Amino acid sequence: MRINHRWHQILGSSNGVPLSNAVDCNAFGLETSAGLVMFDAGAGIDPVELHTAVAAAGFANGPRHLFLTHGHADHSGGAAHIARQYGSVVYAGPLTAEWLAAGDEERISLPAARRAGVYPDQYKWQPLVIDQIVDDAAAIAIGDAEIRPVATPGHSADHLSYLVTIDGEATLIAGDAIFAGGTIILQDIWDSSVAQSCESIRRLASLSFDAFLAGHGSAVLSGAKSHVAEAMQRVARLLPPRNFV
Repeated sequence: MRINHRWHQILGSSNGVPLSNAVDCNAFGLETSAGLVMFDAGAGIDPVELHTAVAAAGFANGPRHLFLTHGHADHSGGAAHIARQYGSVVYAGPLTAEWLAAGDEERISLPAARRAGVYPDQYKWQPLVIDQIVDDAAAIAIGDAEIRPVATPGHSADHLSYLVTIDGEATLIAGDAIFAGGTIILQDIWDSSVAQSCESIRRLASLSFDAFLAGHGSAVLSGAKSHVAEAMQRVARLLPPRNFV
């Protein structure tokens, strides 16, 4: 689904319309002068459906580059399929890279998520060796886009957002760090942290961006900082932002 002349939503759902498997996060594609850059990969439950969704978005040759926000299976499970199918260069933070390479399901709380019914019992998370480990605030140039990783732990210990600047406009790929309405997702898993989530909201409040694209729910295409400010109203009162779910 085209968002504007640069951005597309490839996986997940938009305004209640499914674009791919119901378990997939929202995943986005950016058209750059060096080809398509994709952010997050969905769960990869059905590889054929995953590749069909990429083609339906207008990218039969897939992404040249793939950035992961964190290791939870709904964001990273499709990465191995995408890398194999398209030869994409895959980027992730150091913890995500470590857990993916080891196929460490416990670190991404996948057994707990299976027990909670989030994933089918037979779901298999595919390990992957990351091509390039990214560092907090170390900008990466891909064609005419600049991509700056922003450490935003709290939803998970390994969480990164990405501040993407192209055509003079800044868009935050928020992953699961913040959602429309200034909400977050805290859950009963080992690395979900109220304190880290609040600190990440403070960090996002210090950045400048025009829009943000979240891993679930609606894209925020204007007035993005007002949603961060709504979260900050809670943080300033020593409370976590409201929960998305």
